[in-house]
Amino acid sequence: MALRTAGSVLVAFLWSVAVVLGQNGWSVTYTTESICALKGSKVELTCSFSYPRRHKVTSTFWFTKMETGVEPEDLGVQDQNCNRVTYTKRRICVLKGSTVDISCTYIGYYSTTSTFWFRSDKSTPEDLTRDPGYTGRVKYTGTNEDPFTLRISGLREEDSAEYHFTFKTHNFEWGHSFPGTTLTVTGLQVKVTPAAEGQKTLTCSTTCTLTDNPTYIWYKNGQRLDEPTSQQYSSNMLVVWDSSVNIYSCAVEGQEGLHSPVVCFQVKVTPQQFSEYKTLTCSTTCILTDNPTYIWYKNGQRLDEPTSQQHSSNTLVVLGHSVDNYSCTVEHHEDFHSPAVYAPKNTSVSVSPSGEIVEGSSVTLTCSSDANPPVDKYTWYKKNVASTKASGQSYSITNISSEDRGEYYCEAQNGRGSMNSTALMIIVAVKQTSVMTAAVGIIVLVLVLILCLSGLMWFRRSTGGSDATADTQSVHPDCNSDTYTALNMRTMSPDYDTLASVHPDPNSDTYTPLNMKTRSPEYDTLANVRGLSH
Repeated sequence: MALRTAGSVLVAFLWSVAVVLGQNGWSVTYTTESICALKGSKVELTCSFSYPRRHKVTSTFWFTKMETGVEPEDLGVQDQNCNRVTYTKRRICVLKGSTVDISCTYIGYYSTTSTFWFRSDKSTPEDLTRDPGYTGRVKYTGTNEDPFTLRISGLREEDSAEYHFTFKTHNFEWGHSFPGTTLTVTGLQVKVTPAAEGQKTLTCSTTCTLTDNPTYIWYKNGQRLDEPTSQQYSSNMLVVWDSSVNIYSCAVEGQEGLHSPVVCFQVKVTPQQFSEYKTLTCSTTCILTDNPTYIWYKNGQRLDEPTSQQHSSNTLVVLGHSVDNYSCTVEHHEDFHSPAVYAPKNTSVSVSPSGEIVEGSSVTLTCSSDANPPVDKYTWYKKNVASTKASGQSYSITNISSEDRGEYYCEAQNGRGSMNSTALMIIVAVKQTSVMTAAVGIIVLVLVLILCLSGLMWFRRSTGGSDATADTQSVHPDCNSDTYTALNMRTMSPDYDTLASVHPDPNSDTYTPLNMKTRSPEYDTLANVRGLSH
């Protein structure tokens, strides 16, 4: 099973009564899981499928997307009543001024009452033969047994659209939402790019890939180059000497009457010394014959009368700071404008990397601007700073610090004028590691203070205990005195217990002689308290 179509992601779908794809013995095998193809080219997708013997496949088709609750749409296309429309080509690219045939086949199971083609961009389907824009350029051919063809001649770029075929019967009308054939109308253009030193490469190009792989033809000074030269890389490319004064153009074989333009206009800007004016010159890449007359345009509007500032037909003098854009062409070739020249506009600044700018990191500011001729000078400024910061399209700040905080802007300048960008604010955040270091330092300091205070309190408590002992020792300041001071139980020292054991009776003054050999250690303590000596 195969399908030829424009590049897209497709899947194959098998339909049978009460059968779901991929279950109960049904399978589809694709030759290739993914395909990469050029836009506008052709691609062939193939697959094979198998199914149980007890079933019968009633139809097969390809589709591009599957949505829950939505019936897959056949690329054919076929409706639920087995009416069917099949387009010969889904995409067609042809040259402006040529003729194109868009065809399809259709199957209707009822007697057809009308058939016609229409554009999809119309609010309501309108038969092209009745559309004023196609008067005298549209013709239908064919029947339901042969391809039904829409022929459009004298193609214009505005004919680019998607075209649909529809038919009606007494009780049925083919759906208008089904896809059709997309037509793109393009012109030929010769693009010039630098090649080896002293040479240029000419490329015959179009805005889309022409259908049917055409053969390109080159012309030199109006004469066809029948044989490829040694400088010709391929049929649509030609290498010429940069200094050549010959005129080149290209066409497509079979449509030789549709040449590309032979001239490529450009506007050169020349500043006038010591003047606020600039001279614009309309020039070409080849020498024009017959002394052509140049036409100037300002903001897209033709300048019919030469102004007082115009020196000659191919030059124009304008204010250097003017914001207007100018282009030129040659009389009788008004379709071939030069690119417009204008001062820089839409100037802006971007920063990389994006996100928070941290102290110590690096950032790059880039200036962008739309200008023709291209910007030839970029200058960087910082608000409230007199001197310039840098020049060039990019400005890098390394090891950024808080001093770099501020608003930055750039100036873009070309031969037509200059423009400043809006200012970009640079905010520098404190480096996260510094904050963490400070936090850790504070925590350590607090811990040290706590330890010091704890040690001080412990020391004071130890000192308080010694004072209490001293108070107890002062109970008997005079060993010859029998007067005793009441003991404070809270501050009593261990010596009290020793004293109590020596004097079991506080009212008795009788003392037992002490045996020095058998004295206990308490004696020394008692001696200290009473002032005795041994």
